[in-house]
Formats: sequence, structure tokens, C-alpha cells
Amino acid sequence: MKNIKKSLVLGMIVDKQKQTDNTDKLDSLRDRLLDRAGGPVGLQTMALPLSGSTLFTLFSYMMWQVPLWTLIFAWQGWPEYKVFAGILPAALVYILITYAATLFTAKGYIRAFKVFLIITTLTALGSVVNFIAAVISWLPATGINYTHLVTAALGLIFSVCSVLCLNSAMFYRTMAFCLHNHLWRRQINAERRKEHRPAVTRKR
Repeated sequence: MKNIKKSLVLGMIVDKQKQTDNTDKLDSLRDRLLDRAGGPVGLQTMALPLSGSTLFTLFSYMMWQVPLWTLIFAWQGWPEYKVFAGILPAALVYILITYAATLFTAKGYIRAFKVFLIITTLTALGSVVNFIAAVISWLPATGINYTHLVTAALGLIFSVCSVLCLNSAMFYRTMAFCLHNHLWRRQINAERRKEHRPAVTRKR
């Protein structure tokens, strides 16, 4: 998890330093971020690792929703044919939260990145539990559910791919570029506020 930790540390440094009003320090920090990003042009500027991780996380989440909600409905004694009444609202909320976390991570907000990491971790844990349950179904006494096993294995693979995207060197460069742009926008907005601030006139 080397590059994930480096991205978190870099984000926390920027989150702390951006509070200063010292333009020279902010310019110096932006230059260092751009150096770590590898320049303003390249694959890192397209946020491909972040987009890939988001898609893999969503795919992983979808793989264990049917078994989960089937179990919940069976436990509550609800009709099994209505299982999608649980899947669809949960999926909608999950997608909205994940999309918001991804969007604000791309905008350079470290808190959004932390939320995205939590989502990815919880989704991966769900995939692990689902895979274990699928493997248990291979026991002679319980019978074999090939569909469950295949989807559980796919969910686990998607989670691994999601983590690999986040832990890639390109993702670290992408985060550096996103943080650079975040600081740049913050400086531009600060300059605009100064320009529109009404001048204070002294009373004679």
C-alpha cells in the first residue's frame, strides 16, 4: 500500500499548507506537486487510475448484492421475488456516495479520498465474506451453487483490481496533479475575492 500511503500523506500536507496566505509558499508547493505529477500533460491528467478503481469497486459491489439481499429477505420472511426492492435503493445510494467521493477526490479534496478509501475497503470486505460463503457452499452437505461461486470470485478479483489501481505509481501522480489544481483554484478564488473587496475609505 506504498502509493496509497504516499497519496494520503501528500494530501494531508496540502490540506495543512493551503490555509496559509503566503503566495510564495503556495506557488512553491504547487511547483513541487507538478514535479511529482510528472508535468501538466500525460495520462495522469486523465485520472485513469481513479476512474478504473471506481468502476472496479462498483462491479465488485454488484457481485454480492443478490446473495446479501436474498439472505436478508429470507431472514425476514419476505417474498424472494421482491428482492430487487432492496437491491435497487441500496445500489442507488451506494453509487451516489461513490460518485461524489470520486468527483471530489479528483478535485483534490483529501477528505473525499479518505471516504473513497473507506468505501473501497468495505466493498472489498463484502467481497471476501461473499467468497467465503460461496466456498462453503461447495461442502457436500450444502450443495453446490456455481453461479454464486463465479460471481463471488469475480467480485474478489474486481476488488483486487480496484486496490491495484489506487496503489499504482500513476495514481500517486494523478493525486499530485489533482492537489496542484486544487491549490491553483483556491489561489485564483482568493485573488478574485481581493479584487471585488470594496475599498475602505477613512472618515475625515
